[in-house]
Amino acid sequence: MSAFHFINATTKKTLSTASSPTPTTTRSNLTASLADDFFGDQFTSFVNQTPIASSSSSTQSLPTFERSSRCDNKPTTSNTRHAGQQQQQQQQRHYNNNKTISSSSSMKKSAFSFIGASSNIHLLDVDNQEKKKENEDDDDDDGSSTPRLESPKQSKIIHPSSQNNNNRKKKQGTNEMNRLSAETTWKRIQAEKEREKDKIQRCYNKRALIHEQMIQLQKEIHQVTVKSKEALTVEDYLQAQAFQTQQNKLTEKLWDVFSDTEDQVEQHIHACWISLVDLLTREMEAAKKLADACQHTKDDRERQLLKYHIDQERKYEERLQHIQHQRGKLDQEKSEIAFEQEMWEQSDAEFKSHMDELVHQERSKKEEVTHKMKNVQTEIDELMTRLGELQQIRDEYEEEIHQLDITIHDIMQPYLPEKEGLEHDHLLVQQRQQSIEKRWNQLDREDEILYREMEQHTKDKEREKNELTNLEEQIHVATQQLEQGQEEQEAIKTTFHDYVESRDALVIDKKQAMIRAHDKVTHGTQSIETKRRQLYTLQCGLEDQESVVQQNKGQLKSLHRQKKLAVETGQFQLAAEANHRIQSMESTLFDSETLRNDRQKQVDESLALLQKEQEQLEQLKKECMEIQHESGERMCERESCSFYCFFIYLF
Repeated sequence: MSAFHFINATTKKTLSTASSPTPTTTRSNLTASLADDFFGDQFTSFVNQTPIASSSSSTQSLPTFERSSRCDNKPTTSNTRHAGQQQQQQQQRHYNNNKTISSSSSMKKSAFSFIGASSNIHLLDVDNQEKKKENEDDDDDDGSSTPRLESPKQSKIIHPSSQNNNNRKKKQGTNEMNRLSAETTWKRIQAEKEREKDKIQRCYNKRALIHEQMIQLQKEIHQVTVKSKEALTVEDYLQAQAFQTQQNKLTEKLWDVFSDTEDQVEQHIHACWISLVDLLTREMEAAKKLADACQHTKDDRERQLLKYHIDQERKYEERLQHIQHQRGKLDQEKSEIAFEQEMWEQSDAEFKSHMDELVHQERSKKEEVTHKMKNVQTEIDELMTRLGELQQIRDEYEEEIHQLDITIHDIMQPYLPEKEGLEHDHLLVQQRQQSIEKRWNQLDREDEILYREMEQHTKDKEREKNELTNLEEQIHVATQQLEQGQEEQEAIKTTFHDYVESRDALVIDKKQAMIRAHDKVTHGTQSIETKRRQLYTLQCGLEDQESVVQQNKGQLKSLHRQKKLAVETGQFQLAAEANHRIQSMESTLFDSETLRNDRQKQVDESLALLQKEQEQLEQLKKECMEIQHESGERMCERESCSFYCFFIYLF
């Protein structure tokens, strides 16, 4: 019997759970080593594990500053034009408020820009988050029109000492650098860990390839042995000698692969597992440092933000008080102007009354003469025959009126300076009133700017809270990663020490029989999956063809309706064209239905073949379970009872 007869032997074992207190799982296919399957399963789930970082940030409603009412501070006058201007200004301010709120809502710059370059970097994808942050900042610089708030360092209200400012900047830079360094270290260790996992996976894949190569060599040896026996049967001794030489070479190659190549791969696997344990230890240390650095950065930012908000509140309060004080002064000046306006109106009325008294007789006479002139003009129009005489009389009246105007002017000439003085006073009052309106409008604009800054400050506070929440999430993720790393390290240590190092003692002569059984089941499963994908593709093609058939039928019905409508309306040319298209569409529909029937036949055949292979796979699984059950009993005879209990629990 060949020394490698165990390679062809297929094994399958049905494992009970009677001797294990832990719930067990029954597997239908076992690989070359019981521990190897455990490593494969654990490693697959281990590689696929990704820490889940909560990215949800609660949007908290922040208190907003109340705008000071301007209506109570504006004096009420009898000037309706001034009231209309005020109403128009209020409407314009309301429109500017809505526009400012709409434009400021698109700003996404970091509220920590006045502190330094804050890195809102997610622990799982640092580079992508940095690029995304840079893109968002570029978009904000190009598209946002809302003015940004001054930083506390640039504010005219805050005057910290130079020494304290330098110390704070130095401490802040140190904390930020520590956090970035911890993040970079954590990311680098994670990348090394992922590479180490990939290396382990490649080692296991290489070992599986070695096992497949051994099985293939054993098959070739068996084929050569059969051919050698056939050659001896027909007494072809030269051919039998050639087959014997080929068999010896294949056997030597199989021994080399089994004793040397596989041992090298096993040693490499052991080294990779040890390196992975070391990387997990370093990752836990890096996660702890990252959590501490994030906490320091969070505390420092909270202190600076608290000071920044206090300074902003004080600055806004002082500016509001200044605006209210200026409004009070303007209200007082408006009252004085209203009093002066009233005095001017009274003086102007007295002056006009006095002027009317001085020229009362002349004005009366002027009105009388004017009335007569109008009567004469009427007579001129009615009596054209008396035109010459009446024209002369009218000229005399006009001359007399001119003389009266001169007399009135001479009488009022001494009072012209007083009239000009009144007009000058009125002009000064109007100029002061316009100046007050301009200053009032300027205060309205300043109030509007302050209100927008207060609203922007509120939005900045919300973003600041969100960034602090992100820091808390980083701390939570780092802490969670630390705990997960500890559990993962313990699991890997247990796996490595209890199973990997014990693999050579646990793998007996029947391991290749289990590999054979596993390969058969795996091959059958992969074949079924391939058939299922093929069946899915065929079914999709059938559905697409069915859609084409239905579409062609719909077009055919539409063409029939068009043809009927053309005949009814006497459009015989269109009816002929529709009839031609109907014939073409009927031919297309026939071809589509034929293709659909062919695809339906392919689907039915593929489905029948798939069901047949599934039945064969189930039968193969039953046979493999019997072989593994027999192999497991033989392993129990050679191994300790405790390991057999673990063997049952594992599979």
